[in-house]
Amino acid sequence: MHGHDASTAADRAFLGLEITGDGAAAFELAPHLARPDGFLFGGTAMAAAVTMAEHVTGRPSLWTTVQFVAGSCQVGDQVELRAEVRAHGHRASQVRVEARAGGELIFDALGATALAKEGAPQAALTPAMPRTRPPATGEPWTLPLALSAPEARSRGFLERAEVRYAATEDPDEQRYLLWARVPERPLTPALLGFLCDWVPSSIVNALGRFGGGRSLDNTLRVGTLVPSEWLLVDFDPHLADRGFGHGAARLWAEDGTLLGVASQTSTLIAHDPA
Repeated sequence: MHGHDASTAADRAFLGLEITGDGAAAFELAPHLARPDGFLFGGTAMAAAVTMAEHVTGRPSLWTTVQFVAGSCQVGDQVELRAEVRAHGHRASQVRVEARAGGELIFDALGATALAKEGAPQAALTPAMPRTRPPATGEPWTLPLALSAPEARSRGFLERAEVRYAATEDPDEQRYLLWARVPERPLTPALLGFLCDWVPSSIVNALGRFGGGRSLDNTLRVGTLVPSEWLLVDFDPHLADRGFGHGAARLWAEDGTLLGVASQTSTLIAHDPA
């Protein structure tokens, strides 16, 4: 298998995604693809949309945006996906992906995949990656939403994902940073999407509270990936208003390469700090 084909196959295996027809696939929502309360994890929706777009075009992801329509999908449900290539150009393809469970629309996604242009400029036009302590020194991240015992069915996506707070080398700099990885899994565009669904928690944190939110949308824009065991999620909360929040995150490899950027709009759920 070529590198991109092997990565897409690994993503399908992680999701349990089975190709069922031309542009069609399905997977069962397993506990490691859900939130601890058993409902669909937003990162799983993004990973599935990216994987389907790459599968039907044979090209790596450039950007994907997911709009969440219904929040009823739970562990054990069968999620049926259909991808439609809207345009297939010389280097870029435009794709639409739809996901349903029990006939109900769960999410819609639009995106593009693309081949690289030889000799094109390549640069990260943002502030440099913050200087942080190594991932192993960070405290394990705790879910920023309080779930009662009946609601917390399992560890959800934290069964596979390892997430740690990242501390900057400057003790006076207060930033919300997370190290994240899925052990023994190389970073792919789909895995970036799986590991960057926590922007709402950064918005609530910027308000001096503890919590998160329910995503209305999630967008991922992908650069050139480099090998990296850990992903540094560098949050940039923008705005809280009317009970909703807008924010973004820069996604860094351990060597300081900017791999992509993510953004979300969500409802906000805030609690007083413990």
